[in-house]
Amino acid sequence: MSQTARTTVAIQSFLRELNMPVRSPATIQADNRGSIIASTNGLGGPRSRHLDIKHHYVVEQVREGKVTVKYVQSSENIADLFTKALPTPQFRYLVDQFMVRLSDYLKEDEDSIPASPDDGNAKQKKD
Repeated sequence: MSQTARTTVAIQSFLRELNMPVRSPATIQADNRGSIIASTNGLGGPRSRHLDIKHHYVVEQVREGKVTVKYVQSSENIADLFTKALPTPQFRYLVDQFMVRLSDYLKEDEDSIPASPDDGNAKQKKD
């Protein structure tokens, strides 16, 4: 989860430099309840003293409001497409879910970006 948080924050920063709209906070979906609890409630406690320093970054980003962490069931975790060998029916289901979310995301972005006068959609004035 720490790598995901680092990548997410870096991409958000890059998009802001390009003056592009950025949804903040970004939502990281995870299927490990222990890691979600640790990231949202902090890493205090006797069992957390041996955690690698990289996990503290996630806690910091959640506290700063740059990312949020949300539970998703393992059967609905789209990231499994890229990280696990899945049975064919599960793979097809997750691909369908990924495409639906991607098309919804792209549609929302189209609606929020104003058309520029140079994109051919604006009427040109004749002299």
